[in-house]
Amino acid sequence: MGRLVGKESYDEIIKQLDNVERWFKSLRIGFSGSRFDTYRRNIEILNKYHQEGRIKEFIELRDFKEIVFSLAESSEFSIIYQQLKDVDSKFLRKRLRMVAQGPLMIDREEPTKSTGQPRDYLFELNIIAHLKAAGFQVVFDSYSDAHCLFESKHVLFECKRPQTRNSVQENFLKAKKQLTDSLNKLSKPDSKGIIAISIGKILNKGQMFLVGRNEAAMDAKLDLEMKKAWDDFEHLERKVLDTRIIGIFLLLNTPAVIDDMKLLTDVQEARVAPTCLKNSADFHFLKRMIADLDRFGSGKTNL
Repeated sequence: MGRLVGKESYDEIIKQLDNVERWFKSLRIGFSGSRFDTYRRNIEILNKYHQEGRIKEFIELRDFKEIVFSLAESSEFSIIYQQLKDVDSKFLRKRLRMVAQGPLMIDREEPTKSTGQPRDYLFELNIIAHLKAAGFQVVFDSYSDAHCLFESKHVLFECKRPQTRNSVQENFLKAKKQLTDSLNKLSKPDSKGIIAISIGKILNKGQMFLVGRNEAAMDAKLDLEMKKAWDDFEHLERKVLDTRIIGIFLLLNTPAVIDDMKLLTDVQEARVAPTCLKNSADFHFLKRMIADLDRFGSGKTNL
């Protein structure tokens, strides 16, 4: 599915967050005091240092890490706002209200207290927004976390965001069961299922951001990180026995610095592991679907 490298100016991101505030207000969701409100203040600080040419001083700020992650998550939420702002609020209000909550930084999440749920919902909305941006018809009133129509077939997604490497298998097996249950409830002929797993938390506890000399170097680094993250879990692909489940999406979203562009940004990498037979009808269906997603993201297919 490929990678997206955000190139919006900091001014544009601040304006987007202003728009998000108005959107939240229209949905009766509190913005003031939410982590997105803090993100906006942090990016205003970053923008000020950038405009004054004081980036070296900025890097030495005590809150540098927090500001970097504010930029990354704001960039991630930007596509959600752009694609879903006109969707009927009854389908979004619950998820958006939850997304606005939660700790500022991912390393402050406590799984036993469900403080990771806001970013779990953020991941689901990110998938939905990318499907909509690619031109797919999104079904909002669904049994699954994300649901779209592609080539007249229903495609259901079950999204998981493991908190630790030790929890990957448990999350995967739970997603597999939930997806089978959702497909059974949907009971539509020739419907398909995809397991979507965010690997950002298991790679990044809130300390990491990637540095690349240029976009090609960043691509190579992302490929390596994705490979390292999934190598130990490839055996799980063989546990998918429901033939309606045709693939696994692995997604990484992380802050990054691209040296030759002097760009502090957010990068996303998405790879696909097919669980259907290679060169089968389902394999080619999955490949066509990814190609459409790639056209939106200007990425490259890894299948």
